[in-house]
Amino acid sequence: MRFTNIGDDEKLSFRLQNAFTITNGDPKWNNKDTQPVNARQFAEELIRHNYREGWKLPNEPL
Repeated sequence: MRFTNIGDDEKLSFRLQNAFTITNGDPKWNNKDTQPVNARQFAEELIRHNYREGWKLPNEPL
């Protein structure tokens, strides 16, 4: 499975905070976004996610 409609140079970023204020009738946006990442690599990671090693319980004493 793979995405065929994502270009090699397309970037993707996520909005972390969306702040809006009005000062003297002038609207100001103070948005915080993540650093852009390659969209194709991000999509491939979603399809073939590498899971970490699972937890183990200690052995029961005899």
